[in-house]
Amino acid sequence: MALTSSTLASLTSFLCLCTFCVNAVIHKEFLQIGQSMGTSDSVVSYNGKFELCFFTRVRDNSTKYYVGIRYNRVPNDRNKIVWVANRDYAFQTPSAVLTIQDGNLVIKDGQLTYRVNKVSNNISIYAMLLDSGNLILLKTSNKQILWQSFDYPTDTLLPFMKLGDEYDAGSNISFRNTWSLRSWTSADDPSPGAFSLQYGSGRFNLIINNGSNVSWIDDRYNDTIRNVFGQTGADRNSYFTLPVVNDSRLVLEVSGELNQEYWSDEKQVWISSQSSKCANNSCGAFSICNPKALRPCDCLYGFRPSDASWYNGNKSAGCVRNKDLSYCSNSVKSNDKFKQLFYVKSPTLDSLTKINTTRECESTCSRNCSCVAYAYYVNGYCQLWLGSVLNLKNVSTDVANSDDSNPIFYLRLAAVEVDTLGKFKKRTFLDFVCFSELGRQNPKFFFTQLLLLSLFSLESLH
Repeated sequence: MALTSSTLASLTSFLCLCTFCVNAVIHKEFLQIGQSMGTSDSVVSYNGKFELCFFTRVRDNSTKYYVGIRYNRVPNDRNKIVWVANRDYAFQTPSAVLTIQDGNLVIKDGQLTYRVNKVSNNISIYAMLLDSGNLILLKTSNKQILWQSFDYPTDTLLPFMKLGDEYDAGSNISFRNTWSLRSWTSADDPSPGAFSLQYGSGRFNLIINNGSNVSWIDDRYNDTIRNVFGQTGADRNSYFTLPVVNDSRLVLEVSGELNQEYWSDEKQVWISSQSSKCANNSCGAFSICNPKALRPCDCLYGFRPSDASWYNGNKSAGCVRNKDLSYCSNSVKSNDKFKQLFYVKSPTLDSLTKINTTRECESTCSRNCSCVAYAYYVNGYCQLWLGSVLNLKNVSTDVANSDDSNPIFYLRLAAVEVDTLGKFKKRTFLDFVCFSELGRQNPKFFFTQLLLLSLFSLESLH
């Protein structure tokens, strides 16, 4: 029977793959002293779920070699890198090997030796890849775990991993371990990127940092995070973990988004869902985000999009003022005013001050030329925003969060913005509500009165 071109192509690919398999050395679970893992070799966990191996990325017209842990059950799994040993240094040649040297895991290529971990020298150890995806180093004599990859996560959280803080026994200050995630720089570069995911100790929420920009993910109201994470720990220790339900993972993407994935045995694919439309300061400064809206980002009252890219879907640049604030100094009193925003949930910052009344909180903000907003909590705490406002959420459609538990939020605006609002916006809104009730009974009356109301309202602006 004649072979078609497609059959020949498939056969060629198969032969190449077989050649690769013959050359590869697959270690079952362990890497012992005297053994090494080359760029075509691997260490596979007991049930075959995870694989420790070299993987490559092409960048700057050259191939970069990294040691990482990835899923290993189906072909699509092999793109899911869950941990990188040498994310801050890429090897340039295929001669690199992973081995044990002086009691440590090292990667070397004849020119440079990269130490993956730092354990006391001259200890007899061996490495083992667990079915959880955890790479551990054990002391040969008593099986004591000397080091584990779960204590040094990259961009991925797996079940049994921790995200948070663990204190030294009997200490209130020093940490024994602090676990956090750090995004890749790009899809082709696993080096530490711009975003980090940390646990906000004392606030029971998760924080995404991007330099000076901070995004807050409150597990009390974010359904995805609440379902994904379980808070645990004893005494002063406090951290989050992924529930051990089937196969799951949480990835801090290059974009700063949290991506939750579950493995479907039925479909043999990963099912992915982004954690929240509002999880990562995605709307930029002086904006408000509604996670349930089709277009979640809006500028705050008195602000407009900072550039044209806003209308093309890029909201990260945020919004700018329509009217500049008045001149402010220590000796000159500002003429600015404050506008209360309703159904707003704001992130809880560290800078809370105990103040008796809303008026005192406002006065504190007014005297600070850098203060652009404030919030007053019912328990008597005042929170100030200096420079910009980030991560506001519109919770008007969220019954669980549109109650009185949210602080009263006030935005600093030019006086003309607030005065105009008082003459026109507030009155027409109340009048519109009244007319709309009458309009239900008599639509013709409704539209006639609405037209008259609009004319009178416009007249009041002149």
